Amino acid sequence: MQNKNLAKILNAKELSKWIKLFIWLIVLYFVFSAVIVFVPFFATKDHFVIVSNSMHPIISRGDIVVVNNNFNENDLQVDNIIAFNIDLNDDGKKETIVHYIADIQTNEQDEKTYYTKRANTEHTFQWDNWQLSIEDIVGTYSFKIPRLGRLVLFSQSNFGKLIIILDIILVFSVLDYFDKTNKNKKRDEDETT
Repeated sequence: MQNKNLAKILNAKELSKWIKLFIWLIVLYFVFSAVIVFVPFFATKDHFVIVSNSMHPIISRGDIVVVNNNFNENDLQVDNIIAFNIDLNDDGKKETIVHYIADIQTNEQDEKTYYTKRANTEHTFQWDNWQLSIEDIVGTYSFKIPRLGRLVLFSQSNFGKLIIILDIILVFSVLDYFDKTNKNKKRDEDETT
């Protein structure tokens, strides 16, 4: 009987550790999100979760890329990594892409047109088939946070949302169970004394 109670206590402690870890991960995610939005250094930055391997090995699927949206157009050069908005699927909705600048051409009115390419692209026929103006460019690459975006992508999927909701329900159910167990145990101890 005593071994059974000891096993329950050990399992409860182990489960409690996992629950605390899960809660800390959620708190860290929200703190990270708040820092990105409200801290002045990060307020001039945008962040994007990379959903393809077009920039591999420099930037991989699941990385979070942070770009500086407070850049000077005259500082843009060939081989800079930029984030830009383009209607990729011709559906009227612009997506954000992160690629290299392949070439910059200036016309007679001193307006620049930007051509882009994926990583490991050497020939002009392999470049992206769109032309960008400065208005299309969101920002210049600052740094990446490897693999953290996988968690974001998962949490944005329908399956991920379902898992998060079920996890929250499970956490509260387990906490409620332990609360009731502790109250019953305390009541039993009070009755025996």
